Amino acid sequence: MLTEGDTPLEVNITYPVSEEEYPRFTPGLTAHRPVNAIPMVCAAAPGIRTTVDMAQVIPSFAK
Repeated sequence: MLTEGDTPLEVNITYPVSEEEYPRFTPGLTAHRPVNAIPMVCAAAPGIRTTVDMAQVIPSFAK
């Protein structure tokens, strides 16, 4: 994921597990929803937003 602006930032998070093992591995990891929400937050209209106003965060598996 790459964000552009005054301070560009590229974030890559990987884990040494297969896609089949991934659902069993990740429930204890709490950063996934906030990280996956970044594109939706950036695309949202300015102002205060709640989870009701935002799109649902659905994980995707990049290859």
